[in-house]
This record gives sequence, C-alpha cells and structure tokens, in this order.
Amino acid sequence: MRSLLSPRLALLPAIAVSPVIASADRLIEIPVGRKLPAGAARLEHLWEPGDFTRSRTYLGYGIDQGVEVEFLYDRIESRAGRIEVDLSYQYYPAFIDQVPAVRFGIRDLGNSGSRGNRVYVAATYLFTLEGELNANERGEFTVGAMSGGRNSIFVGILLPFSESLRVMAEHDGMRVTAGLELRPADGLALKWLFRPNQTLVSLSLSRRF
Repeated sequence: MRSLLSPRLALLPAIAVSPVIASADRLIEIPVGRKLPAGAARLEHLWEPGDFTRSRTYLGYGIDQGVEVEFLYDRIESRAGRIEVDLSYQYYPAFIDQVPAVRFGIRDLGNSGSRGNRVYVAATYLFTLEGELNANERGEFTVGAMSGGRNSIFVGILLPFSESLRVMAEHDGMRVTAGLELRPADGLALKWLFRPNQTLVSLSLSRRF
C-alpha cells in the first residue's frame, strides 16, 4: 500500500499549484478537464478585429474545489446578444504524467443561447516538458464528448514555449481553431486565434480572491 501511495503523495504539491499557473476550464472554446481554482475568477473578452461589436464576454468563477460557474454574453452567434450560464464539476484532479483530470458540465443551463443546452465530459492529460525555456511548464492534451444541440467529439492541445508564450489548437467537432497566447504579466493573457476565414483576439484577466 505504501509503495502505491507514495508516488501520488509526492505529486500533490504539483497538483495543487498547477491549476493556478495554467488557465483552465476552456482551451479556446472547448471545455478541458480542469477547472478554475476555488476562489479564482477570470474575465475574458473575445472579438473580431475591425468589428468590436462581434464579440463574446466570459466571466468564470471557481466556487469550491469541485464546482465552477461561467457566464457568457454572446454577440457572435447572436448579434442582439444572449446570456448563457454554464455549470461544471471536476470529478477527478490531474496527476501529472499519470492520470488525466476529468470534468463534467452543462452548457447553457437556461437553453437561451443559439447553440442550445448541452452536456459534456472532458479529460485533460498533463505532461512534463524538457526544453530549456519550458521545463517548468506543463503541456496539456484534451479529449471529450458533447451531447445536446449538436453531438460531437472534441480534442485540443496546449504547448508552452516558455512561461509567457504558449501555442494551442482545438477541433470542436465542426472546425479547427489555433492560436498563440502571450502572458505579459501574472493573471493577464492575450490570444491571437485563427480559423478558416476568421481571425479573433482575446484579452483575459484572472485573479484569485
């Protein structure tokens, strides 16, 4: 029993710290297995350059160690603007290089958005990196399934080049989105995102209370 537990106990500090270091709950738009830490909030605004009215605003909050809520104000799918409420529960935390984090959730609880009410499960595997600039960072690979207005399998990957620069890509079951994320300061992130025939920019601010 001792030999089975000791590797996991040794990883507990890394598990506790990693959700604070890395963004969670979404990669770009697909859900990931990890959530925002308890007491942490993130405000993110995503828009199309040249047309600031076409935008999405997200506000997420980690209620406790398992539950997270996120509000979305969408003016991309609906130019008039619609509010969605998403709720999720992290069933299992990640053990780096061993066991993925698993999270269940419901998107658009009130069924008020253009994409409809959906349920999902997402698993995110965290793996160590060996480069000179990113040895202290963690790569992430996510796979999951969503059912509701549209059934789909989704996948995503995140690779840090350094503490302040990361690349990411995802397929949500319909389209591919890829991009770069720059982190100029603690809790501040700027993304450039690319889809076929579309470019998006995102600015987010995270803080733990």
